[in-house]
Amino acid sequence: MSQSEAEVLILTINALGAGILMFVAGVVQKTMDQLDPPDFKRFANQMGRSAMTDPFAVTVATLPIIATVLYFVRYGFKHRWFTAGLAAWLVGSSITKVTNMPIYERLTDASYNDAAALLEDRRARRMAWPLHR
Repeated sequence: MSQSEAEVLILTINALGAGILMFVAGVVQKTMDQLDPPDFKRFANQMGRSAMTDPFAVTVATLPIIATVLYFVRYGFKHRWFTAGLAAWLVGSSITKVTNMPIYERLTDASYNDAAALLEDRRARRMAWPLHR
């Protein structure tokens, strides 16, 4: 596989992941916004469990990382624009994980049932998609 083909493959996989995120942010978020706090908690937990066990979602989330490591082992860091794009993707993904993981951890806590706090968590999740506020 040539370097250009490897880059197209990595970008295609990332585009699939972006498509999933846009669907969740644009369609599923609207559904969650209409739910009462307990229903939001139940729905978010179910969605999280389903996402962690869905083969397509797991593949789309994991494959870019593996492909990127293999790409850099094979081709190095010479293609600066591609390297910069992957670095930006990695930073963005990390920020998203750091900001959303505490919310999902609270939602899985059985004793966490405060309606006002659940509404705040729902609002905080929406911050990742500001066009849909």
